[in-house]
Amino acid sequence: MLVQVSFDLAANILLIATRLAPVFLALPLQAVIYLPLRVRFYLIIALSMLFVILLPNGELAIQSSYDLVIAMLKELVVGLALSVVIMAAFSAFSIAGRLIDFQMGLGAASLFNPLSQSQNSLIGTLLTLLGTMIFFLMDGHLMLIRGIRQSFILIPLGGGLGASGLLEAFLMGTKMFLFGSVLAAPIVLGLFMIDFVVAIFARTMPQVNPYFVGLPFKIFMGLTLLVLSLNYMSTPIRAIFESIFGGWTKVLVN
Repeated sequence: MLVQVSFDLAANILLIATRLAPVFLALPLQAVIYLPLRVRFYLIIALSMLFVILLPNGELAIQSSYDLVIAMLKELVVGLALSVVIMAAFSAFSIAGRLIDFQMGLGAASLFNPLSQSQNSLIGTLLTLLGTMIFFLMDGHLMLIRGIRQSFILIPLGGGLGASGLLEAFLMGTKMFLFGSVLAAPIVLGLFMIDFVVAIFARTMPQVNPYFVGLPFKIFMGLTLLVLSLNYMSTPIRAIFESIFGGWTKVLVN
């Protein structure tokens, strides 16, 4: 009997870790993504051992290895749906940065990230760092833990996610373009007006090359508009992070 209880406890920890793994392994927070993979693995196991004590519906009894595999697949689907919502929110910073870079004339410039072995947008990196700072200032890390615990209340351990929930997660994923456009809108519109002025200048003074004159001016004005828009961006960034947990509720209750 003692062995059976120990097996059930270990199986429940494994199931919780299966749900948490997609969330924490794909979490694009700068404070988490730079952690070694082994550290994130230990973090997931530690949180799983904590959540197994706080489960509102008690432990799930596993009768066979087949039941364990099926339950793990269900938990993996739930975790992937939750991670899609998080990725959609944080991807908005990268999309907004690339829109601003393109409009400023910095579309060909990028930063090489040696950890992810990828090219990152200049302004997108700055906005991601800003978003990470606001996330911790608004206690988003605590809201994240409470949201994960709430997910076990809405979908108990071993429960599955319906087709409507998967569709809602997909729809939340498409909103990253909307979020990115909202963040970049003031700067992109301001640079568009500058392009209009440069075009008029090029028509009235054709002997002056508008590219070499307008590009440095656009970069200077783009950075100026970015600094002036930082105060504006705090409100939509907070709304983006709050939409994470609202999106989780929509995904889990459908």
